[in-house]
Parts: sequence; structure tokens; C-alpha cells
Amino acid sequence: MNTFATLAIRLINQGITPIPYTGKRPHVNGWPQIRNLTQEQIIEWDQAGLWRNIGILTGEASGNIVVI
Repeated sequence: MNTFATLAIRLINQGITPIPYTGKRPHVNGWPQIRNLTQEQIIEWDQAGLWRNIGILTGEASGNIVVI
């Protein structure tokens, strides 16, 4: 499993919503609406080769986390 996918699983276990990125752009459609990711979804994205970088959704999707 990709290092980013492994990190993504750790993040969802902490209540944070990770999103696969390519460079500085989200690599999945509809990313602002993603909620309640599962390990299975993370693994599917890993198998599709989407984890080239990682970002997190802020706000409600990640326990109201804020980035300043």
C-alpha cells in the first residue's frame, strides 16, 4: 500500500477526512462533499493510483478543523 494511503487510513481513524491530490489539486471529483470515508475507499483509491499527495478537508468533514 502507498505511504499516502497508509497515512490516509490513520487520518480517518482520527476523524480527519483525507483527499488524494496530484500536486496541489484534488484528484477526485466531488471532493467537497466527501464525508465518512472508509478504509475500503482509501484502498480503492490506492489501487487506482490516486495517492500522489494528500490533503485534508477542513471544517465539518474533519471535526471542524481549521487551517490558518
